[in-house]
Amino acid sequence: MKLRKDIVGIILSFSLVGAVATGVDAASYKGVMERQSKQEIRIQKKIASEFVSKDDQQRLEQDLTEIKDSKNKKTRRQLDEMMSKEDSFLVEVDERIEKKETEVAQNEQTKLASQFKKLEEVSQEKYIVETDLLKVKDLDNELKELQTPKKVKPVRSLATKIENLSEQMKGNQTVLTGLVNDLKKENSVSEKLEKNRFVSEQDKKTLATKQTENIKFFDNANNIETVKECKEASQAFNKEVETKKSEIEKEFSASEEKAKKLVTSSDKLLLEGNLEADEKKKLENQSKKTKDALALTKYETGDLTKYYGEHQETYDDLSKKSEDRKKETEHKAKEDEKKREVTEVETIKDDSEVISDNEQAGGVIPTGGGWNRPPDGYVFLKVDSGLTYRQVKNPTHYLIISEVDGQKFEPGHGNGSAKQR
Repeated sequence: MKLRKDIVGIILSFSLVGAVATGVDAASYKGVMERQSKQEIRIQKKIASEFVSKDDQQRLEQDLTEIKDSKNKKTRRQLDEMMSKEDSFLVEVDERIEKKETEVAQNEQTKLASQFKKLEEVSQEKYIVETDLLKVKDLDNELKELQTPKKVKPVRSLATKIENLSEQMKGNQTVLTGLVNDLKKENSVSEKLEKNRFVSEQDKKTLATKQTENIKFFDNANNIETVKECKEASQAFNKEVETKKSEIEKEFSASEEKAKKLVTSSDKLLLEGNLEADEKKKLENQSKKTKDALALTKYETGDLTKYYGEHQETYDDLSKKSEDRKKETEHKAKEDEKKREVTEVETIKDDSEVISDNEQAGGVIPTGGGWNRPPDGYVFLKVDSGLTYRQVKNPTHYLIISEVDGQKFEPGHGNGSAKQR
C-alpha cells in the first residue's frame, strides 16, 4: 500500500516538471519568433536603402528567404544562432550604408553649393522681390551650417528649398518686370497728357509728380504690391485726366473764341469806357476769372462756360451804362456848345464888324442860280447850327460875320440851300 502511494507521487512529480518545462520552451520560442520578425523588417529596410551595395542587397535577399523558410524547419537554438550571425552581418551592412550615404551627401552638398551660386546670381538681377532676397540669405546660412553632412536628408531638403525659391524668385521677377513695363506705359500716357493744352495746370503738376514717383521703380523695384499700387493709381488718374481733357476740349471749342473777344472788349471798356471805380473793379475781377479759365489755371470742368457767362452779363451791363453816360456827356457837351455858340453870336452881333440886317440885304452879291455870297472878308453864319458857309440861297436866314469871327465856328457841309463854293 505504501509502495503504491510512492509510485503515484513520483508519477505526479514527473508530470508537473514536464508541464513546467513545456511552458518555458513555448515562451522562449515565442521570443525567437518576435526577434525574427524584427530582423526581417531590418533586412527589408536595408534592401530598400538607396545606399546598399548590389552584393549586400543580394546577400540580404537570400538571407531573408532563408529565414522565412527556416521558421518551421529549425530548432529554437538553430534559429537563435542564425539570427545572431545575421545581426553581425547587418552591423557590417549598416556601416557600409552609412559610409555610402556620407559620400553621397557630401557629393550632393558640393552640387548644392553650385546650385546656390546660380540662385545668388539671379538674386543680383533687376526686379527681384525683397522678401525673396531675405530668403536667399536664410538659405545661405543653412548652407554654411551644412559643411560636412553625413545624411542626405538635410542636403536634399535644402536643395528643394533652393529649387523652390529659384522658381518663386523668377516668377516674382516676371510679375514685377511686367508691372514696371506697365508703369512705363502709364508714364508715356501721362507725358502726352502733360503736353496737351486742354489739361489744367493743376493736373499737369500732379501728372509730373506721379511720373517722378514712377521713375524711381524703373531701375530699383523690389516690391510687387507697391509697384502695382503705383501703376493702378497712375492708370486711374490718367483716365480721369483724359476724361476731363475731352470735356474741356468740347467746352473750349464752344466758348474759347467768344471768351477771348470778350476779354479784349473788356480791356477796351476798362481803358476807354465811362465806368466808376467799383464797376471797374468788378469787371477786372470777371475778366481775370475768364483769363485764368482760358489759361486753365486751377481749372475745374465747366469753369470757362461758367465764368464766360458771368463775365458777359457783367460786361453787357457795364457797357450799356458806359454808353448811356457817354451819350449823356455828349448831349450835355452839345448843349454847352450851343450855349457857347449863342453867346458867341450875341457877342458878334454887338461887334462893329457884324453887318446889320439892312446892310446885309444890300451887301450880298448874287452869283447866279439863286445863290448869293457875302462881301469879301465875310462868311454866312447859321445861328441855330453854328455852321458857316460861303454861299447861300436865303441870305436873310443867316448872319454875315467876318472871316476872323468865322474861325470860331465849324464850316458846314454843302446842301440845297447853303454851300462852301
